[in-house]
Amino acid sequence: MYALCPAPKANPMLLGPPVSWQPMKVIGGRFTLLGRLAFGGMAEVWLARQSGPQGFNRMVVVKRVLEIRAHEPEVVQMFVDEARLGGLLTHPNIVQTVDFGEDEGVPFIVLEYLFGETLGALAKTCRQRVRELPIPLAVRIVSDATLGLSWAHELKGLDGRAMGIVHRDISPQNLLVTYDGVVKVLDFGIARSVDRASYTDSTQVRGRVTYMSPEQLSAQPLDQRADVFALGVVLWEAVTGTPLYSKAEQADALVVMKLLSTEGPLPSAREVNPAVPEELDRIIARALEKDRERRYATSAQLHAALEGWLRRQPEPPNALALAGLMVDLFADRQQERTRVIQRLSTGTATPKWTTSMVDVLGTKAPATATATNVAKMPADALDTSRHAVPGPARRQSRSAMAAVVLLALSAAAVGYAMIHATDASPSAPAAGVVQERRADEEQKQPEALPPAPPARPPQPAPAVAAVEAVAPPEEKPEPKPAVAAEPKPKSAKGRLRLDSDPWTTVFLNGKKLGDTPLVDIKVPSGQLELLLVNEEQKIRTVINVDVMPGETTVKRLQF
Repeated sequence: MYALCPAPKANPMLLGPPVSWQPMKVIGGRFTLLGRLAFGGMAEVWLARQSGPQGFNRMVVVKRVLEIRAHEPEVVQMFVDEARLGGLLTHPNIVQTVDFGEDEGVPFIVLEYLFGETLGALAKTCRQRVRELPIPLAVRIVSDATLGLSWAHELKGLDGRAMGIVHRDISPQNLLVTYDGVVKVLDFGIARSVDRASYTDSTQVRGRVTYMSPEQLSAQPLDQRADVFALGVVLWEAVTGTPLYSKAEQADALVVMKLLSTEGPLPSAREVNPAVPEELDRIIARALEKDRERRYATSAQLHAALEGWLRRQPEPPNALALAGLMVDLFADRQQERTRVIQRLSTGTATPKWTTSMVDVLGTKAPATATATNVAKMPADALDTSRHAVPGPARRQSRSAMAAVVLLALSAAAVGYAMIHATDASPSAPAAGVVQERRADEEQKQPEALPPAPPARPPQPAPAVAAVEAVAPPEEKPEPKPAVAAEPKPKSAKGRLRLDSDPWTTVFLNGKKLGDTPLVDIKVPSGQLELLLVNEEQKIRTVINVDVMPGETTVKRLQF
């Protein structure tokens, strides 16, 4: 499937180009479009229902090239390459490509629809709930992903030749855990293989910089060891609960390149989180070796090491344990998604309502894959003689930072529907391309504070003061001190999560809040009187809801 990730809200430019596809249109003879989930610069993604004889139905995700880009041969070829490669990837730990076709001359890919969350969303939810992602479960997720990647790395084409597949964009946003506890590797859109017809510029480094290996960042020829390194970063972050790189380092590809080119290993996971066992720490450290000759030679070797560690645990986690974690963290979200999909399936959802439900159907938009032009980087980008970062000092500062983080932590229906929602074509440079720093760029200095006014010289006391010191003052009623008007407290807000079956339109004080399900809508706190209306079902009723300030009130109604 394709991970459902919404485009940023509050940007009117994201309404997108006109589309000929409309909800309930049937394409390919058997795929009924239900609603457009998101789009990017090169493609758009729709939720759809696949139909067949004898009442056969299932939910799928359809991705197609935008009509305004469909005349560009390179764009179409990249899309076709993605479909051809996806058709060969049939491992249970890899997202499945269901079909490929054309509608009015525009190609589209059909992908399986999965209920679940990305590892990035899972880790974020753990942080928000001040709990840790259990280390054995984190290892289970990465180990299962490694199993799928190992199968892809060793895949041979129909002619018997090794295809040399390298994913190149492994990250928490491209690993998905279904609510049943199955791990899926997503988005092989920028994967390298020997038979891709589309050309990739050797000076374009594609992927997320903070998960790239040193050889990938420097645009060297890649093999599966680049994915091994990325998996090492993912696992490091999953067991420590903190990013491998600081925010300042994440913002500049050149800084990351310099860190990876310095002598010495990357920070140890155990240094950041002492709960990480020594054996597991050694496995992660080997996966993160800067010199790929010292790394695990294959993803199969990394998988074997992780499985060996898991087998030695008192209770080795399995898919059931992962499913239990997902239910614990996302039970409400799963139910909301089910109700949204049910409404989409009826064909009654408006485009505006569908747009408002993207947050329910997917995860928050992750950082998009970047394309960094190595050819335009300064010649001394990898020269560490002037930019070397002392390893021990850096580890010490990171450990201190992690200690603070660990004190603060105790830690769609994701269809593979848009892991790159803002770039829905995996091979295109993302909107968030790392910008190069100019040598003459000046740092902005903070504005100086205005000079303090000169001190006033002491004034002589008025003459009446001396007189009053001798003669008693007249008895006058003391003026009552002025009572400052108390500032009016700002009205506290709460959040409302309201659902009804059948759906209704909700009004508060005559103002329309939207159609159910309402998801975490900000409303005034206190007792609210809500009007619920569904003219088709002849529903018109008033309910009272108590909303506490700063809290989310959940209410479900059955008519």
